[in-house]
Amino acid sequence: MAESNSPKGGSSVFARKVQRQLSRGKEKVLQKLGKAVESKDDEFENYLAKFYDQQTDGNRIHKDLRAYLNAVRDMREASRRLSHSLFDVYEPDWVGEEDLGAIVEGEDLLWNDFEVKLLDQAIRTMESYVSQFPDVRVRRSNVNTHLETAAFSKHSISNMEATQFLFLLQEKIAKRGRKLVDYDSARHHLEALQSAKKKDDVKISKAEEEMNVAKAVYEGINNELKEELPTLHDNRIGCYVAVFLAVSNLRDTFYKEVSSLNRDLHNVIGELQAQHPDKQFSVKGIQRYGSLRRTLLSPRAWKASFSEFHRSYNPKPTRFSFKSPEKPKHGTLSRESSSTAVSPQPIIPEQPNPEPADLDTASSPEKSSPVEDNPEVKEEEPSGSEKKQEDEEKV
Repeated sequence: MAESNSPKGGSSVFARKVQRQLSRGKEKVLQKLGKAVESKDDEFENYLAKFYDQQTDGNRIHKDLRAYLNAVRDMREASRRLSHSLFDVYEPDWVGEEDLGAIVEGEDLLWNDFEVKLLDQAIRTMESYVSQFPDVRVRRSNVNTHLETAAFSKHSISNMEATQFLFLLQEKIAKRGRKLVDYDSARHHLEALQSAKKKDDVKISKAEEEMNVAKAVYEGINNELKEELPTLHDNRIGCYVAVFLAVSNLRDTFYKEVSSLNRDLHNVIGELQAQHPDKQFSVKGIQRYGSLRRTLLSPRAWKASFSEFHRSYNPKPTRFSFKSPEKPKHGTLSRESSSTAVSPQPIIPEQPNPEPADLDTASSPEKSSPVEDNPEVKEEEPSGSEKKQEDEEKV
């Protein structure tokens, strides 16, 4: 004790710590360069991977539960405002005013009870589970301060115990990594002495003793972790069962009671309708096409029909100018469909052998006959046989 308090003893302890850190750093560098072999324990690595996956899954479920609780709070507020708005506009002489007030009150109480029990039975349980995975960078002093200042309720005590246990587990995992480096360093040092040309039995025996000590420390921590990590991994099943049984039971009770209140509200509104049968309201000016068709189709069928419509739909032929709606922008419509909107020059189709009536009534100069274009054209002269026949007739 006196030796450790003396300046000489303190300097020796500090020197050993520095030497240990230097040897660890050297060993890590050699392992990264591939000049030293790192000891592996596949069983422990498997447990450690499951531990980190368990931590990730727990944090994700806890985050989603908090988001669900926030959504319940928002829905409670929206439902409360809607119910109070209906109660405020409800006239005193309308039937069922007192029943409506009881319905509004009961709905608010149901939402409040659902929110409180969800927080107490599901969120607190998940928080206790997630607290088993503290950050490795958290200092022990911060954990001790948290343990001293926490309220000593049922949940806080379990949270404190789990946090302290898991902090020690995380610290043990980190310590196991350091002791593994010490063991590898001592083993490689012994191998170097044994493979040297000039062997020193004293140094070899001392290095072998140091290696055995480092190996014993490492294997002790490694075996403890291989017993604790599987136990912690199996605890996730009980947590998931407790949390989601609570959520399902709370939702089942809440939905049943809200459904009962909804039937009461339906009856009150039905009585109001019976009290004023002549007060009808018809919806005007709202296009309802498409909505009815959408309800008849499943989401997958609706998606398929929507994609087929877009593949076959071409908006270019129906794209008109806003300034002149009577004239198409691109002129791609047929004449029959656009005859009521525009009046282009009529085009007469060409015929191979036009009749005389068609030639007389034709209005295009390109389709007129050659005789009309040049009236002085001479008739074709008769042939020689025809002239001889005419002379004989004259004689």
